[in-house]
Amino acid sequence: MQKENGYVVSILPTKSYYPTGAELWFGRKVNPTNWINAESFMTNGLKPFIDLKSAQEAENELKAKIKLKNSEIFHIDLNIAENSDDLELLRHQNNLVVIQTVLDLPVAGHEIYGKSVNKASHNGYLPGSFFNSNGRRPFDNYFRAEDSVREIQRQAASHATIATLVINKMH
Repeated sequence: MQKENGYVVSILPTKSYYPTGAELWFGRKVNPTNWINAESFMTNGLKPFIDLKSAQEAENELKAKIKLKNSEIFHIDLNIAENSDDLELLRHQNNLVVIQTVLDLPVAGHEIYGKSVNKASHNGYLPGSFFNSNGRRPFDNYFRAEDSVREIQRQAASHATIATLVINKMH
């Protein structure tokens, strides 16, 4: 089981800056050439900030460089299944999400899916929806998450797995 525990900065840019209206998550910088002291959580290998102070500094830097409607810091606990034994451990857990590995973007990375809550929140591959635009709602049960994994694999021909994601707002 891959375990990631730490802090992410969630920003909601203005529509003029980022027209989709989805929130963006940032974690620690892994690419030394990145333009700020943070990196997209979806493209940095799902690596959160290790300490709150680093997340706060990154949040201030993002606020100075991007027009934002809102920003928040969350503590996350992410446990990603890596094999069938790990999946079995998650079978009766709550806060289930699906992690898709995306290799065909200009920058490879990940997408996090939760349940689709209505047509307005749907994007990505049914029966799931991108977690950053569905109100951060996880799947209701393991079988729905498992169904989402199968559909991502079928529709996108990419790897997907189930994970638990617990989020606690810091401010």
